[in-house]
Amino acid sequence: GEQRFFGTIEALRMRVLKGAGVAVLPEYLVHRDLLAKKLVRVFPRVPLLSDAFRLVHRRGDGHATVFAQIAEHLRGAPLR
Repeated sequence: GEQRFFGTIEALRMRVLKGAGVAVLPEYLVHRDLLAKKLVRVFPRVPLLSDAFRLVHRRGDGHATVFAQIAEHLRGAPLR
């Protein structure tokens, strides 16, 4: 089959909502779509895995202190 690659999860969600196929999307992003029956979980008995955001920046970037503060905040914030 055909594969497509997107730069954001939301773009992928929008394509799936328009009937473009099957996708792996985080539950926090599609929770309302599942409740509204706009999307269907394909394998409901398969346990979900966890995920995390990755904060990446160039070495020596002048904003490293700000990035460290953002990372600390994200560490304590659940994905939703």
